[in-house]
Amino acid sequence: MNSQKPALKDIVLLGAGHAHAIVLRKFGLKPIPGVRLTLITRRALTPYSGMLPGLIARLYDFDDIHIDVGQLARFANARLYLTEAIGLDLENRRVLCSDRPPVPFDILSIDIGSTPSARDVPGVTEHAIPVKPIDAFLEHFEAARKRILAAKGHARVGVVGAGAGGVELILAIHSRLTRDVAAAGLDPAQLRFFLFSASDVLPDFPAATRKRFLAILAQRGIVVMTNGRVIAVEPGAVEVESHGRVAINEVFWTTEAEPARWLEETGLALDAKGFVRVAPTLQSVSHPDVFAAGDVASIEGYDLPRSGVYAVRAAPTLEENLRRLASGRRLTRYRPQRDALYLISTGERYAIGTRNGITFGGAWVWKLKDWIDRRYMAQFKALPEMPAELDHKGGNRA
Repeated sequence: MNSQKPALKDIVLLGAGHAHAIVLRKFGLKPIPGVRLTLITRRALTPYSGMLPGLIARLYDFDDIHIDVGQLARFANARLYLTEAIGLDLENRRVLCSDRPPVPFDILSIDIGSTPSARDVPGVTEHAIPVKPIDAFLEHFEAARKRILAAKGHARVGVVGAGAGGVELILAIHSRLTRDVAAAGLDPAQLRFFLFSASDVLPDFPAATRKRFLAILAQRGIVVMTNGRVIAVEPGAVEVESHGRVAINEVFWTTEAEPARWLEETGLALDAKGFVRVAPTLQSVSHPDVFAAGDVASIEGYDLPRSGVYAVRAAPTLEENLRRLASGRRLTRYRPQRDALYLISTGERYAIGTRNGITFGGAWVWKLKDWIDRRYMAQFKALPEMPAELDHKGGNRA
């Protein structure tokens, strides 16, 4: 006879971002009686963005940077729905999905990330490769790599956006393609690389950091075009303010982040850019049964970069407040660190870091970044064995 009791509370995690991965692990280690978890995500493997440049540069393998959220959901005794969310019915507390019935919730947490902004630039959707979502980017990058090899290395490659993500990407792509072209017996000198920025390279970083990266970009022959916004993308070229038309065969897009457009129709309070407005508790300012974390969240009173660093740091507060709301307790506040440690890779086993206005670099910085990233991933790859005891629904795990 099945002795399981019905769930008293349904917590639905929408998206498998960095914060939700940590929430799942912590709920697996310490379930709540009477609470059922559900994870909604498009794919069973979710990438860790901090290691993406290393994957492009072949410093990591595919498995190194991906979390198996199917395994993680099983560990947390959570239902897993592999589908795409297309909206919310907040009045009836339901997540609307593309290819399955709506998913009801008592408490909802949103961690669906963002994509590079391209709403006002003609041709981006048709002719550029956005860096997010990462699963689609990896497929498009491989196709671009094959086109470049088929053209015998005669290609002009451009990255639009010169924040940390754009700089890491152009250096990783340069490293990968020059090695691949050479390995095919072709001349890497036929490759040309361009980095485009509407303002400056690494505009939010100290001058010393910018100076170091500009030297590396110049050393590798990457053309940097600043103070000119890309205003159109067409087959084989981009149109740049103040610079005119620039011939580019492969365009990669890493500009300022934007949220999913369907959020505009949900009734959630959003900021001017469309991100979910949350209090420092990570709770929606308009709907107390909804939380948001990671890139999709805009925390009242803070102007934080949309960086995985902050998503990971917010996860413990999110997990604790999901527990507290489920049990009717007072919520706690997330207090972001004032100055995060940034470690930026260069496409090789060398990185440059900055914190508190101080810039430093070297092979040892790469080793530090590699150690931090691998430690983060290790917590999801070696999940502890759980005893066959009562789970959070009143039944046995076994």
